[in-house]
Amino acid sequence: MKKWNWGAFCFNWLWGVFNGVYWPLVLIIVNFIPYVGSLISLACCIVLGVNGSEWAWKAKSWSSVEEFKRVQHKWAVAILWVLGISFGLGILIGLAG
Repeated sequence: MKKWNWGAFCFNWLWGVFNGVYWPLVLIIVNFIPYVGSLISLACCIVLGVNGSEWAWKAKSWSSVEEFKRVQHKWAVAILWVLGISFGLGILIGLAG
């Protein structure tokens, strides 16, 4: 199941909790390390994006490949919503200020 996983890349620890991959929870603490925390977090997010689908497939009991793909697709759609809302709010705040 080698496929880039946007949910794992963008929602790292949250995605991990819901997909049975718990090590990304460490990123919550890593982000507080001055200077290098962001670099470590970015590297981990890339690793999650590359390997997330495979790890989630192995970590959780899925009823079918279709169910797995459907759930991972929902994570990707959620990212689009978050990005769209963030972009829209940024424009509104920019216009208001």
